[in-house]
Amino acid sequence: MISSLKEKYQPGGVKRDAHPFAHGCVKASFTVSSSIPEEFKFGIFKSSKTYPAWIRFSNGSITKKSDQEGDIRGMGIKLLGVDGPKLSADENRTQDFLLINHPVLPVGAPDEYLALFQAAFAKKPMSYFLGGMPWNWKLTALQESISIRRKKFQTF
Repeated sequence: MISSLKEKYQPGGVKRDAHPFAHGCVKASFTVSSSIPEEFKFGIFKSSKTYPAWIRFSNGSITKKSDQEGDIRGMGIKLLGVDGPKLSADENRTQDFLLINHPVLPVGAPDEYLALFQAAFAKKPMSYFLGGMPWNWKLTALQESISIRRKKFQTF
């Protein structure tokens, strides 16, 4: 992955490893409503509160391309000042939400996401879906990926 990034980007111009073409980043407030049903009141949704937040809009391509082409669109929301146990010590007061313009991700587990990401960076994305013996092929993930990649950006 590192060698792929070095190949793509000249010295002095650092890009992200994923979503290199950010559409925008905004400072925001994230308010948890007091009318959330009781069965959903846990974590940050336990009580009504407003958190400072950052929101980043992006596309999913690993290369820059026109917004008129189909692609996955994402929105990352980072809440600040969130108390409670965290997995990462360096992010001990934040909460992240990752959203896309499709009901599901094409993969269901972090290790599968990493494998797909590595195959895409190696310019062999189909090796993730159709690698190995046919009974190991990931046809549902391939179908979801095709569906996501065909979605076009709509303007109003």
